[in-house]
Amino acid sequence: MAGAKGGKKRWREVYRQPTVLGIIGLAGLICALVGDGWWDVLSWALLGYTCAVIVWALAVKRS
Repeated sequence: MAGAKGGKKRWREVYRQPTVLGIIGLAGLICALVGDGWWDVLSWALLGYTCAVIVWALAVKRS
């Protein structure tokens, strides 16, 4: 999406998705440190999601 000023993107448009992905990854790391059992399952899910999104983005960019 282009902004109003000559096609430049606003800060929020550029950094929204990487920021959310970073927060999800950080939450996964914190869950891994906090406890066992369901905390481990949650940490694997959050970190796996983060890795999957990165791999997908790299694959789409190259093709």
